[in-house]
Amino acid sequence: MTGKRNHQPGGTGIQGQHSPPVNTTIMPGEGTTLAEHGSVKEHLDVSEKHYRSFIGTNAQLFWTASADGIVENDVPLWRAYTGQSLEEVQGWGWLHAVHPEDRERVKRAWLNALANKGAYETEYRLRRYDGVYRTFSACGVPLFEQDGYLREWVGMSADITERKQLEDELQASERRFRTAFEQAAIGIAHVGFDGSWLLVNQKLCDIVGYTREELRARLYGDATVLSSGDRRYYRTQASRAATTAQSTQRSIYLKCEPRATDTAHGSVWLPRITQ
Repeated sequence: MTGKRNHQPGGTGIQGQHSPPVNTTIMPGEGTTLAEHGSVKEHLDVSEKHYRSFIGTNAQLFWTASADGIVENDVPLWRAYTGQSLEEVQGWGWLHAVHPEDRERVKRAWLNALANKGAYETEYRLRRYDGVYRTFSACGVPLFEQDGYLREWVGMSADITERKQLEDELQASERRFRTAFEQAAIGIAHVGFDGSWLLVNQKLCDIVGYTREELRARLYGDATVLSSGDRRYYRTQASRAATTAQSTQRSIYLKCEPRATDTAHGSVWLPRITQ
């Protein structure tokens, strides 16, 4: 969305866009008192604060660039979010709002997209007008004329801070689980309802005498792993658990302590299996 300049007398906006009320100056004219002028300016200051607050919490910044990747036209949403002036954002100035540790990587990604005339995708930390850095996902595409001439670039930068924080928390939780799983003093496995071994820790491998790869090539109910009586018991319990899980739409935990046969250590008791 580039829009056309509005050249009507007194107009400085861009048609089709709402330019942020930044650096606004009101000159009192004929019939306007200084008190009224002060009231108007105060109202505009409040409106600007509300606008910035909205942009700060609903940050989806649409932007355009010339065919050679330079910001020439106004990018009001970007300016409202970063607090940069029109002069500061033009050219490569927009890059100064990106976190210093991310700038070189972002610049390389942009130059690579320009060179290949292909899609631009990256993530970076962007400085908000109040100095706080938030994580953004940026994407852009080139727009071509019918004759193949590259006209301009259009793109959007979206705030993904909360999503990234959730991803980091999930990854940290996964690492904690993996550590506890692998370092447990007992054998632990995650077995599917079909009897396939989904996760196996090293302690269980040591108990039954099989490697992870060998176990995954078998089923939990395989006669070479379980005694015949335990195999029938497991299949019955697994079938009941699967039926209950499907009807209640919730996870069901199946626990049993069968004997393993045909292991490197003879007949042993397997540890408790949780599904």
